Amino acid sequence: MDVKNQSVVITGGASGLGAGAAGLFVEKGAKVALFDRNLELAEEVAGQLNCAAFQCDVADEASVLAALEQATGANGAPRIFINCAGIDITGRIATRGGGPQPLAALGSQIAVNLTGTFNICRLGADLVRQLAPVDGEEQGVMVNVASAAGLDGPRGQTAYAATKAAVIGMTLPMARDLAAYG
Repeated sequence: MDVKNQSVVITGGASGLGAGAAGLFVEKGAKVALFDRNLELAEEVAGQLNCAAFQCDVADEASVLAALEQATGANGAPRIFINCAGIDITGRIATRGGGPQPLAALGSQIAVNLTGTFNICRLGADLVRQLAPVDGEEQGVMVNVASAAGLDGPRGQTAYAATKAAVIGMTLPMARDLAAYG
């Protein structure tokens, strides 16, 4: 898909891979919306790149729907979704004298890394499937950022690796589900 003039949503767009991807899309002429929990940082990056920024908690349906509505109002209905939002709470699952890793570390990473990615995909896909195809076939593109840790995680990243393995595991069946919509 030619990205020029296409509306793009990038989650985790205020930093790291998300901000880097945003810069590339802006260079190619796309209309970019950064979604991030940290609105202040997202607005700073958006100001540097000349794009839009919206506060969004990817794991919260109402927050995603509100951000999608804002992005659509600013740039038109998004056709491209780049899911970069992610957190990594490192820590060994148990240590001598230190006790077990807090269960909340897993829950937080599941919420952002897995539930958030799934949430953006399901709501974004529903939006995209309603659009007319571009160039006769393509309706949209979704990119889910995972990690090599999802296949071979290092010490201290058990929870993170599990969430990224889940993202890897859901992406191909998701593509199969959405193939009929282009």
